[in-house]
Amino acid sequence: MNFRKIAAAAVSAALALALTACAQQEGSGSDEYVLKVGEVQGALCHAPLQVAMEKGYLDDEGIKWERVDFGGSDI
Repeated sequence: MNFRKIAAAAVSAALALALTACAQQEGSGSDEYVLKVGEVQGALCHAPLQVAMEKGYLDDEGIKWERVDFGGSDI
């Protein structure tokens, strides 16, 4: 019984999130949004995104972006 309630709540939450994510806001334009890319220096998991930024792939697609540095890695 508890499992069904939890499953129903999870499905409802996922559906609500999906529906609100797809909704368009009035007056919102693509020029108002800036993608902020956070990165840690030396982290290899960001390599594909780093290549895309350096080769200008984001700019070619019209994506406005800004790099946010989180500092160095201790790993």
